Amino acid sequence: MVATPLHFSRSAIQLGYYRDDFLVYFAQPPPAGSTRAAQLEFARNVMLETRKSPMMNRGYYSRVAALDKMIQEFIETTRAQGLPSQIISLGAGMDTTYWRLKAHKRLSASRYVEIDYPDTMARKLTTIQHTILLREVLESSDAAQVQHPLEYKADAAYPQGITVLSKDYAAVAADLSHDADAILDSFTKGPNPILDPTLPTLVLSECMLVYLEPETSDALLKALTAHFSGPLILVMYEQVFAHDEYGRGMIDNLRRRGCPLLGLERYPNFDAQKERLERVGFAASAGWTMYEIYRYFLDEGDTRRVEAIPSERFDEYEEWYLIQSHYAIWVAIKPTQANGEVKNDGADKATANVAGDGSIPDEAKSVRKDYVGLENFALLGRRIPPNVVYPSLIRRSQLTSVPIQHQEEDVVTYVREDGVRVTKGSLRRKV
Repeated sequence: MVATPLHFSRSAIQLGYYRDDFLVYFAQPPPAGSTRAAQLEFARNVMLETRKSPMMNRGYYSRVAALDKMIQEFIETTRAQGLPSQIISLGAGMDTTYWRLKAHKRLSASRYVEIDYPDTMARKLTTIQHTILLREVLESSDAAQVQHPLEYKADAAYPQGITVLSKDYAAVAADLSHDADAILDSFTKGPNPILDPTLPTLVLSECMLVYLEPETSDALLKALTAHFSGPLILVMYEQVFAHDEYGRGMIDNLRRRGCPLLGLERYPNFDAQKERLERVGFAASAGWTMYEIYRYFLDEGDTRRVEAIPSERFDEYEEWYLIQSHYAIWVAIKPTQANGEVKNDGADKATANVAGDGSIPDEAKSVRKDYVGLENFALLGRRIPPNVVYPSLIRRSQLTSVPIQHQEEDVVTYVREDGVRVTKGSLRRKV
């Protein structure tokens, strides 16, 4: 059996990497008709089939922690400007982000929309219907918690495939690889739209676009940038570096398992993704490896906490670097449109710095109103040294001498446990 994200996340959750009280119900739905107490007991008694390696657990934690933090930054940025916001999760599957954040009062978007294939969403909706704790989170949505909720009526006639379960949550059963324009029309137009295309919108894509044919994923991205006239931010988590030895092995391994990375071979590195994202309609984009994200973006106190989890320590840092440096997060931003034209006054200067030193010049800060999230997300570039990948090869405070090949350039970087970094040569990539 091929391990799925549910297997990895359940392992990390049970070992205390992060808290998720809801995934267990999607991984193994409780008996229909059971009471709340019985469902809680059911969740406590569900045993983990296979414990994953500490490295895999930590990698999955870094993915969840990074995306949670970016969602929070998006919500806080729009709220500070007095603007409502909305979130779209592409290929959501059994993802629990909405439930996790809502249960801990960390989600106040006007609407959270999950999209996936009809059979997947049917299973998810059935689980929600039968699980009392999941329904309780949905029922906690009221006008005091939701920013400017769209008109919501439980008996409203929504287009086929759209199920609105609360003021701020909707599930869309649709195949986005076919006629994305028509699908987006179905929930942004008509008498009962579930999204407002003029509001600041965050689109989440976790290893979804990479499994589509490049022409199909490009068409979907173009449809998104065309349909949303308000500020649009894409946060995309995918594999990167297809052409080095590790990347080729990763591609071959997943192909043999029936999961070909169709998009990675067309867009194998940061340069290719940047060109693609800006070609389909985004005005600015930047990306970072998960190694960079873990070391420079995540909360240091929290990463130290997970590194200290009993029995989860490891010293295979070369392998940890290789894995984390072959997954990445991209952020792409499109400003507000007015009369069909992109309002980009000053944005070119801001964009240059997002892709360069990560700062926003004073003369470009005036675009913040129309470039919601740009300044905040640009801070990510300040936290992560721009244009440089730092492989950490740590071995009990001893310097190692293992060169790492990346693309056509070599770099040897040594980092001791006391944080002192020694580098021979340099590895730079264009962002």
